[in-house]
Amino acid sequence: MSVRAVVLSLGALMLAACSMPTTVESELFPDVEIECGGESGLSADGCLTWAEQMISAAPSRAAGGGDISVTKVVLTFRSGNSRCAADYFAEDGRLMTTMSTRCPAP
Repeated sequence: MSVRAVVLSLGALMLAACSMPTTVESELFPDVEIECGGESGLSADGCLTWAEQMISAAPSRAAGGGDISVTKVVLTFRSGNSRCAADYFAEDGRLMTTMSTRCPAP
């Protein structure tokens, strides 16, 4: 196998690992869908702990002032030098906001 083939194979494996999010369920927030992704290798327990912290701090109002419930949170562990982020979605699937966040320990 050539060096190029090995590099391409490793790159594909890393991309596949980064793109497969961990989905967890929270007893504290049973109506919120939770996904964690990125390159952390974060365990399901680590994802859940991080998610519950972030949901507790989630925005609950839209810019227009009406009540909006968060129904999905997608947490992304940094890739390279980027920051960790939390994406909050409303019931209609609309992205409410994205927040930069402190990364949990992997």
